[in-house]
Amino acid sequence: MKAHVGHYDVVVVLDENDTYSWAHRPGNRWPCSTLSGHSIVVQIDMDGLADLVVDGQRPEEHIIDMWELRALLVDSLRGVLPRNHFCAWLLKRGDT
Repeated sequence: MKAHVGHYDVVVVLDENDTYSWAHRPGNRWPCSTLSGHSIVVQIDMDGLADLVVDGQRPEEHIIDMWELRALLVDSLRGVLPRNHFCAWLLKRGDT
C-alpha cells in the first residue's frame, strides 16, 4: 500500500496483494469481497471521492461495495493520515 497525503487530497494505491491480504485477514475477513485481488487507486479531496480506478479502469466496469471500500481505506490510512487533516472524517467508524 502506498499513500500520498497532500494538503488538499489523499491518494491511496493498493495492489492485488494488498487487497487480497486485507480481505482475508485471520479473524477479520471480508466475505464476498468485491475488492480482493484487484488493484485500486483512490483519490479523496475536500468534496469526497474524487477518483477511483480498479484494475486500470473506471468503476462502472466493476461492481464495488462502497462500504467495503471505506473500510479498506480506514484500515489503510490509520496511522498515516494526521488527525487534523481535512480527510480525518474518513477514519471515524461511528457511521460505518
